[in-house]
Amino acid sequence: CSDTRSCDNCQEILNELEKIDGEADKYGVEFVKNSERAASKKYGINKFPSLVYFRHKEPTIFEGDLMNEEEVLEWLTSVESMDLPDKIEEVNAKILQNYIDEHDYVAVLFYKQNCKKCEKVLHELEEIDDDADQQNIGFVKISEPELAYEYGLDELPALVYYRKKIPIVYSGI
Repeated sequence: CSDTRSCDNCQEILNELEKIDGEADKYGVEFVKNSERAASKKYGINKFPSLVYFRHKEPTIFEGDLMNEEEVLEWLTSVESMDLPDKIEEVNAKILQNYIDEHDYVAVLFYKQNCKKCEKVLHELEEIDDDADQQNIGFVKISEPELAYEYGLDELPALVYYRKKIPIVYSGI
């Protein structure tokens, strides 16, 4: 939210956003309010109040109703909002489950941090990410060893393809 000093409904909107702050935290989304004109100018914001989501330092401005906290939370936590061209999006367990629930076809790379083989596989898969999108196959990655263990994935990297919520493990990578 920007420029609360000259905004009639900013406090009301901040109160609404406060209602979803805890839930957004579970998805790794943190709220910060800013009333600096220089910041709004820097990011091309000229309508107040505004909600800006930064993903890898790239701003995206929310275009919906800021008084509808459910709409805001859905926008903030959707993989589509996080989408970066030519990159497989990193998700956490909660976002992954929502994504699988909402999409018929999802490919998930389970990987480890600081793993040369994982990095090589990820690089190769990012080459086909756009092709997967064209076939309506969502592609995400996750680095949560506890979740991989729960899924019975002993060796990482591992690719799991969900077809209508049914997982198919591909272990030959």
